[in-house]
Amino acid sequence: MTASAKPNSLTFEKIKRGLDPAHSYMIFERLTEERAESAFQEVYKALSHMDFGFYERQVLRDEARGRLLLVVKFGPGRIDNIMQEFLNIGLPEDITFYAYGSHSTG
Repeated sequence: MTASAKPNSLTFEKIKRGLDPAHSYMIFERLTEERAESAFQEVYKALSHMDFGFYERQVLRDEARGRLLLVVKFGPGRIDNIMQEFLNIGLPEDITFYAYGSHSTG
């Protein structure tokens, strides 16, 4: 994961505009030509073992940057725990992720 990376694309701006502030989101990004189903297998596997209950997921292709983006929507107030879980399991270095949402207060 690249901690200092800042997404800068029209696709990211479109995603951010569509986020519901009442929920938390993780956005995973990978430079790949793979199909969407296989590009994020590590993330899907991790999600299946986590008990955070995600609501929906969507894969988008950023053609200008040659990247796939996986947007995962979670319930509110869980983003700190979810982010920590992904840091603990470790994802391949070529997957960058971003968190959007309010931090836990408890």
